[in-house]
Amino acid sequence: MRYKILIIAMFASLMMMNANILQAQNNQIKILKPKVFAMDLIFANQLLNTIELRGSEVDALIEVKNVLKPYVEQIQKENIALNNPVSFDIPAAIASNLLQFMERGKITGADVEKYKRFVDAVILSAKENEGK
Repeated sequence: MRYKILIIAMFASLMMMNANILQAQNNQIKILKPKVFAMDLIFANQLLNTIELRGSEVDALIEVKNVLKPYVEQIQKENIALNNPVSFDIPAAIASNLLQFMERGKITGADVEKYKRFVDAVILSAKENEGK
């Protein structure tokens, strides 16, 4: 009987430790809130369609696109002017993947300003988030 109680107590303490670890991990997720022009967000979303990737990167790209999708749809649905500033929420880890994928995109000289503004806005948001 003592062994059963001991095993149950050990199991319960392990479950509580796992719950505490998960809670700590959830508290560590940093959300960035970059402010960009609507045209730059649409450009970044379209740029993701020009990259080549490995099979192991498919899930990461889908995750990035799923984060951007509602903001792009909102811009289009509400006919937000392309030169209007917008902000979007993106977890820092996904923002990092976004920037890495964008580096591999094919851009023209006409789009360098959009690219630079967007990347700079994400980096600035990450720096501001570090101070919190």
